[in-house]
Amino acid sequence: MKPRALFNESIFFAGLVILASCLIIPHSGRAQVDAMVGHWEGAYGRMGSIQSMMMDLAVRDGKLEGTYDIPDLSIFGEPIREIGGAFPDITFHVTYGVFRMVVSPEIGEMTGVNAKWNPPVTLHVKRRPKPSGTPLVKEEVRFANGSVSLAGTLVFPASAGPYPVVVVVQGSGSQGREDGFYSYWGDFFARRGVAALIYDKRGVGGSSGDFETATFADLAGDVAAAVDLLQARSDIDPERIGLFGISQGGWIAPLAAARTDDIAYQILLAGPAVTVREQELDRVEYSLRNDGFSAEDIQEAVAYTNQVFEAAYTGQGQAELFARRDGVEASAWAEYVDPIGAAADLKGWQLIRYDPAPVLKQTKIPTLALFGELDTLVPPQENVDRMRAYLTAAGNGDFAIHVIPQVGHSMETYGTLKGGEWNWPESYWVWPRKSPELYQTIAAWLSGHGLK
Repeated sequence: MKPRALFNESIFFAGLVILASCLIIPHSGRAQVDAMVGHWEGAYGRMGSIQSMMMDLAVRDGKLEGTYDIPDLSIFGEPIREIGGAFPDITFHVTYGVFRMVVSPEIGEMTGVNAKWNPPVTLHVKRRPKPSGTPLVKEEVRFANGSVSLAGTLVFPASAGPYPVVVVVQGSGSQGREDGFYSYWGDFFARRGVAALIYDKRGVGGSSGDFETATFADLAGDVAAAVDLLQARSDIDPERIGLFGISQGGWIAPLAAARTDDIAYQILLAGPAVTVREQELDRVEYSLRNDGFSAEDIQEAVAYTNQVFEAAYTGQGQAELFARRDGVEASAWAEYVDPIGAAADLKGWQLIRYDPAPVLKQTKIPTLALFGELDTLVPPQENVDRMRAYLTAAGNGDFAIHVIPQVGHSMETYGTLKGGEWNWPESYWVWPRKSPELYQTIAAWLSGHGLK
């Protein structure tokens, strides 16, 4: 059993299970499949409402593969997880599910639908020339923290260096350079004049080790090793190395910065100012409340979560906790907690026991802290005032805290039915999107600190 908080940032991609490609290509059909190779642009549709998407297809090792972009969600280069079927009827597994597509190579269009959604979601893309632009420069790098070898990518602006740089520190779970939202930050910063180092968390992708057995100190050591790598490079400005911590990375980035004088600034995206225990209690309470559970259910779930932490931290009451497992699994709120049945199930919480207060109270570097107004994982109501108090206690004269309106933990607006009914054009589906204010706030802060 693994602590639920370790997987919060993977929720969005949880449905994109990697499946084997199995497109059936007839012996005479290679020309037809070749006609699919290239750049496609179009949109998802739902009762008249659209959301733009782009797709790039290629044949590698005899298999059709591809990636796709959804700019509204800051998804760029996300792999298509399944390409199946028999030409010209194929299937794509992308965001919003599995789409049955019909290919019309003679006119360069593909149309499809995910009929499992109600109303269905359609997808219509057309072949287009791939947009040209100034390419970013990317370099594969490796660095080590003791016996752990970490694989990363440095993303450079198109302009000349030496560059300011940011190390992008992941949230919880198995995040690496293949995760769309995490890897996107490399391009985001580089296009604004700041080089960025993105890397595979230990035990993910090309990195050795195991994040599931790592403490926050271990993960902060990985970040510090990345900073050492950057300090030794002539194309990096050693006076302008920063950290960008996402969610759990908002705990780890300040901890890494406290280990060295080489960090010039930090940006914390939905980074908690509360303890790990408090964050988990907040997650349970706010998530249940948001989903309409009764006050009694919320009280029971929070009390159970408190019992889990008492057993993990003190060793007391474990037998009683284990005896409750079957009853908890039968409760209405079971999926919001981690039913515990053995001592091994508590190990994860013991490994990441952490209070950020001592570190934040010593944090004097320029800091931008961002929270989502509707975040149920790191609620601003529980974190903003504490973050402000800790940085003030540190004597930090250069920090800013912003709450981004109408977004949750992923910094996305929620998909909503405007008007409350399906009645185009008066009422329509509003697609989720990343908040433009998030990117504008970060870009303005970078500019104001001479980092562009």
